[in-house]
Amino acid sequence: MTWLIYRYEEPMRMKFGTWFNMGEMEVNYGMMLDSLSMMVMVPVGIVTLCVLMYAMDYMRHDPNRNRFYIMLSVFAMFMTVLVVSENYLMMFIGWEFVGVVSYLLMSFWNTRMTAMKSGLSAITLNRMGDTFFVICLGILFNVYHAVDFETVELLTPHVNTNMLNMMALTLLLAATAKSAQLGLHGWLLSAMEGPTPVSALLHAATMVCSGVYVLVRSSFMLEYTPSMLLTMLWLGGITTLVSGLMAMVSNDIKKVMALSTMSQLARKYYMNMMFRNQTMCVEVLMNMFNINSQMTKAHNMFMLLYMYYINSNTFNSFSAMRQYFSFINTFDFMFMSEKWKIIIMSKLVGISEAMRLMFINFSYLFMHNFIYPYSLIYSSSFNYDYKKEEEDILNKENLISNEYEEEGNHNNVSSDPFHEWLAGLIDGDGYFNLSKKGTARLIITMDIKDKKSLYDIKNKFGGSMYMIANANALKYQMSHKKGLMTLMNAINGNMRNPKRMLQMNKLCNKYNIKLLFPKPLTYNNGWFSGMMDSDGSTYMNENNEQMFLSVTQKDKYILEPLIKMYSGRIRTISPKIEAFRYDMYRKNELFNLIDNYFNKYPLRSSKSKRLNLIKEFYLLRPYKDSKDMVLLNKWLLFKDKWDKYKD
Repeated sequence: MTWLIYRYEEPMRMKFGTWFNMGEMEVNYGMMLDSLSMMVMVPVGIVTLCVLMYAMDYMRHDPNRNRFYIMLSVFAMFMTVLVVSENYLMMFIGWEFVGVVSYLLMSFWNTRMTAMKSGLSAITLNRMGDTFFVICLGILFNVYHAVDFETVELLTPHVNTNMLNMMALTLLLAATAKSAQLGLHGWLLSAMEGPTPVSALLHAATMVCSGVYVLVRSSFMLEYTPSMLLTMLWLGGITTLVSGLMAMVSNDIKKVMALSTMSQLARKYYMNMMFRNQTMCVEVLMNMFNINSQMTKAHNMFMLLYMYYINSNTFNSFSAMRQYFSFINTFDFMFMSEKWKIIIMSKLVGISEAMRLMFINFSYLFMHNFIYPYSLIYSSSFNYDYKKEEEDILNKENLISNEYEEEGNHNNVSSDPFHEWLAGLIDGDGYFNLSKKGTARLIITMDIKDKKSLYDIKNKFGGSMYMIANANALKYQMSHKKGLMTLMNAINGNMRNPKRMLQMNKLCNKYNIKLLFPKPLTYNNGWFSGMMDSDGSTYMNENNEQMFLSVTQKDKYILEPLIKMYSGRIRTISPKIEAFRYDMYRKNELFNLIDNYFNKYPLRSSKSKRLNLIKEFYLLRPYKDSKDMVLLNKWLLFKDKWDKYKD
């Protein structure tokens, strides 16, 4: 099959032209073929073809059959647009037309009042979902100044968590309407009022799956919104439970099938919680002597296979329906009327749905709460105390360092200040990637003002640089084997972010490079300078007349060694934002750091300009409220320079 080819290839992007260009925003006509789009497009095409062939015979006596065939073809065309679109705006076009055509198909027999009501219900509830999708597009334009998937994925780690939560919430509500989840599910139950090919097309992995597809396509955004992932878990679980209970009391076999579809889609919602598995592996990296990045893949595959077996083979509604029907016809139930046979069968199917739900939820909770956590820890540490995790990290790190020192592994760790700075920069703004085809690459994304930093890396190791479309940012990419191996050997042993170490470990396995764990951080190390250039900032509080030097990270233990080395404090940004910020604000500490550390390990980005103004701030701050125009003018000139060099 064609999708098997694309499964192991790089994404194929085709640009057909520019739709509109307004200032920094440019939206193109284009399509993207990757493993996800092909895995969805091929089944959708096959199902649609089967439905069209069936409809040719089913509608052969209908006088308006030509109009029906055209509507089905238009539905398939815009479903394809939704799946292969290259940006969110083109996806919305496919999304919108799929909803409109589904309304026309449901109300095809417009002389039937029930058909018209079902079509009106579908378009009304889908319009609610469309509203939230439009809100998400507005936020994307405002935050990213772009809507293409590549740009949004690259810039997402640098976006405010509140904005990400808002975009994820709007996408979730839009998908809830389109995939008929609890609260916006009424249209799916009445979709059977249209011709049989219509109900088959809506239920058979096409329109109802578009909501789940949008969420999976936006997984790079959902990964940074754990609260929304938890909401998806609850929504999927409750929808599965309610749909199973509704099927138990339903007398209409078609509604039972619709509720089964609703239950299957809900299961996809709470399986999206597995986006957190990579983070779970990262959080325990420093507690183990050796870790293989394949652990996450094995866990995902085991969970998927385990839950798929329970869901598909044990209590699947359609297989159960066939078994129950053969059971009823085999034994002494022949005297029953067809009505009572259907009633009994619908009750049995509803019970099967409820039992399937209990098994799935039990297996999910059992695997995540018992088997998986304990599989990450040695068999002798079943009573692991997670409250002592932060204290154990440094002890384990020291133990690892001592073992490697005995073996002489740290003799190969570079102490070049540039290499240490580069390791800190990659820990913040970098990303190692190994594609399914086996292509390895390093990507670093920075503001356009910091292009000199990226040119320094390019001049030393090679690589390429290019502007990110619709964004005021540059992307550095290294994919050449020799240059990439040289760079990895230069920073090996200096990386301190476990997420980056997991990514780099995949490339190390490919090139037979031994991944080295870092030594405990010391004062004379350029890593902090690189971290400042990536995730650091310098800001001023005029009310308190203080300067702040800060570094923001989602993982607290990355920031904790900074307190020991350079003083300062760590605090949470806010209860809603799941990130920590290291702050240094005392005058003597700032001056000491500038004079003793940054003179030896200078910042290489535009942030150095603000850092160099800190001493001038403390010199001129008494003039802020001065009545002497000369002194006040000095303060105003300083403020102009400060605002000019905004991070």
